[in-house]
Amino acid sequence: MMWAAATMGTYALLRPGEFLGNRKERAAIPVVAITFFSHLSLPLIMSLPSAAESIDVANLPVRYTIQLGITKADQRGLNAPHPVAAPLAVEAMWRWLHRRRMGGVQGPQLFRMPNQPALSQIKLLAWLEGRLTQAGYNNFTLSGRGFRRGGASSLTAQGFVPQQMAAAGRWKSAAMVNVYSSKQSQAQRAAILSRGM
Repeated sequence: MMWAAATMGTYALLRPGEFLGNRKERAAIPVVAITFFSHLSLPLIMSLPSAAESIDVANLPVRYTIQLGITKADQRGLNAPHPVAAPLAVEAMWRWLHRRRMGGVQGPQLFRMPNQPALSQIKLLAWLEGRLTQAGYNNFTLSGRGFRRGGASSLTAQGFVPQQMAAAGRWKSAAMVNVYSSKQSQAQRAAILSRGM
């Protein structure tokens, strides 16, 4: 569950409240907001395998979409479902939803364990901090903005143009890409662009 939440936040460039909810005005994203597809561009919806079928032998979807509803950037909730097609994130969500169903989780929240409250930003960040520490990383600070920062930095380092990244992050201005992406990723992008000249 934690891995699926972390990959969703990063690869969809989400604000924590958009997928984990917050106490004031937004509920956690419901499981029905996720739709899997077997083709990158065609609308071929894919369902989870049956409970009797092993998740390891079932074909993996190619992408999934998230119906975000009302967000800070879409106050009427009119935007099309947000796509996620990074294989790592798609497989993580596919496996989590299978385990969620097999565990008999009740309630609409996407990220919830049996007999537990929905996942919070504090719990997810604590889990990530623990994994980073175990992996030998020190002197880091995580915040809810880290998902958008990580996604923006990854796209920047791969050389995508700011307008493409602004669309992926649902920013009105391409200038926000430089606010969220790291200086290191910006330097990598500049090197990629220079090499292509």
